[in-house]
Amino acid sequence: MQWINDAELATFREMDRRHGRAKGDAFRAFKALAERLVEGRDFHCCDRREDGEAFDLLAASGRLYPGTVNGVLLTPAAQRAIAALFEAGHSPSA
Repeated sequence: MQWINDAELATFREMDRRHGRAKGDAFRAFKALAERLVEGRDFHCCDRREDGEAFDLLAASGRLYPGTVNGVLLTPAAQRAIAALFEAGHSPSA
């Protein structure tokens, strides 16, 4: 999984921090955009059950929230879409 170390990709934790948002806001914005986003194009999943080694590397990097089961890495396009929701005043529900 070559994208694990791709500096252009961001996790939900990184997006929350970058935008000064509460834990989980980027994830909820991602869910709100789910119909528009395509895995492999807009994001990559790193499932602990399917690729434990890659997941462990990602988790050890500190880029994920503790307790994360599936690491998600967002492409720049997905990051822009989430940021646009934040800028538009999108307030994800808890």
